[in-house]
Amino acid sequence: MIKIRAGFLALSALGLLAVAPSNVDAAQKIIPGASCDNYNAGEANDIDRLVFGIRTTNPTASRNVTCGLARELTVAGGTVVVNGQVFAPNSMPITVYAYNNLGTTQFSSKSTTGTGNFSTPINFSAAELPAAAQLTVLVTLPANSGGYYTSTSLDH
Repeated sequence: MIKIRAGFLALSALGLLAVAPSNVDAAQKIIPGASCDNYNAGEANDIDRLVFGIRTTNPTASRNVTCGLARELTVAGGTVVVNGQVFAPNSMPITVYAYNNLGTTQFSSKSTTGTGNFSTPINFSAAELPAAAQLTVLVTLPANSGGYYTSTSLDH
């Protein structure tokens, strides 16, 4: 009888550990570029999704895409890392927007420009990226397959 109770208590404790939140959840979140969407509905046919990223096939015009970035809503601040490849002489403007759950208040936005093979960190303080903020990345893809946006990640 004592062995059964001890086993039951051990299993109960193990069950509690399985549902308890952990710091592992606050680790890096990675969103592949292929999951991004066209910003303007009329430009959907110009967006080409590949297994390693996203590009535009429009021969003369750049196209915007948006990428949502999942994050822990209990942790303020963090570093967004944007990755891709751009072929000379092109560049790839990228802006990260932090906003509230209603989409009405923009806490902050930060921009960078990708050139060559890039992996660019964008740091947000706790004031710029409050715990409840959501993130969206806006990427301008260069015309004529001039570059690939491959991924976005968030480190807390």
